[in-house]
Amino acid sequence: MTANAFDKGLENDVGSRLEDFILKPVRHSELLDWLERRLQLVWLDAPVQAQAAPVKSALPRVYPAAAQLDALREVVNLGYFRGIMNTLDEIEKSQPQSAGFAAEMRAMARQFQFETMRQQLAAVVP
Repeated sequence: MTANAFDKGLENDVGSRLEDFILKPVRHSELLDWLERRLQLVWLDAPVQAQAAPVKSALPRVYPAAAQLDALREVVNLGYFRGIMNTLDEIEKSQPQSAGFAAEMRAMARQFQFETMRQQLAAVVP
């Protein structure tokens, strides 16, 4: 992994191929695609037998401002756990009334339920 897009074109001492470089921030789907190719995996689409109960907070769900929702969507789409947690901390700090929303999102992030988070955030009308 590299944070420098120019590293992909450089010669390297370990013989890594161009397609084995993944740029940071790593996208969840890109990493899974790479694993599929390198490990010759075949993903199986099986019906989900039991859905986890939606995470609910005891606090009311008050959505944060549109700019903060957009920032959260961005880090969720990247699958960037630390960025998600930092953004949720900022939401709670600047908009205490959104603490319930942040708690729900934080609980899902801790379980790496990024797709569920994406879906919920997509349903929020700005």
